[in-house]
Amino acid sequence: MTCGADGEQSCPQRGVAFWTSALQATLEHNNPSLGSICPSGVTKSAPIQRRCQRDVSALTVEVVHTGPNAMTKATSKFPTLTTKRLRLRRFERRDLADLHACFSDPVAMRYWNSPPCKTMADTERALAWLAKTTSPYDHLAWAACKKSNDRCIGMVNYHSRDARNRRLQLGYITLPKYQRNGFGTEAVRAVLNYCTDELNVHRVEAFMHPDNSPSLRLAEGLGFCCEGGPLLDYWRVGTKFVSVMIYALINKTDEQSGGAPRH
Repeated sequence: MTCGADGEQSCPQRGVAFWTSALQATLEHNNPSLGSICPSGVTKSAPIQRRCQRDVSALTVEVVHTGPNAMTKATSKFPTLTTKRLRLRRFERRDLADLHACFSDPVAMRYWNSPPCKTMADTERALAWLAKTTSPYDHLAWAACKKSNDRCIGMVNYHSRDARNRRLQLGYITLPKYQRNGFGTEAVRAVLNYCTDELNVHRVEAFMHPDNSPSLRLAEGLGFCCEGGPLLDYWRVGTKFVSVMIYALINKTDEQSGGAPRH
């Protein structure tokens, strides 16, 4: 996984990213396995069925079923999160252009573990994976959107979840033009709180390129500590191998007896 940064101290064009090998596979030209961006099981008139709210660590978690722009038919409730300036919701088809603006940017993607998307079709495959909600015990992704217009300005996800050992990896990216405004920190903190408070996660990991100083600072500001590295040639990016640092955050407020995951 890559870690980039939207970091307040970063260059406005510096990439922000944590990534997963599963999503990397969707960016390969010859991998159509994730299927269509809008499966036949979804109708354009599908209504929003239910919405409820409850407070979680100063966040609001909205349970929202799919609506007209849904990419796959919902099989469970999606935990929409809100912060002061952002709404973190499920990815939808209408997010494709905004996501492609980021995933196709070679500067924004320079610290990722996969090359930039070359075509809109590449980004479509990535978006299909990000919108998937049927594997919460492995991964789940949020579109980070400005409350003012609901436009996607970034992404946060967790992946490689190990429910038995109560750990997972966290990833994020922010569109370059919205960096240096604290949006990345705000979005990552919201998902981090969800993972610790709702999923009862004890350990959160992040792998980062050693040259990505803004991302390192962002992670450290949220309480992550460097545990080692560089791990030599840990990622294969295109035809090159890249070394990474490993960072982790331990949830010290949870039950030390090692309670079961809540979801």
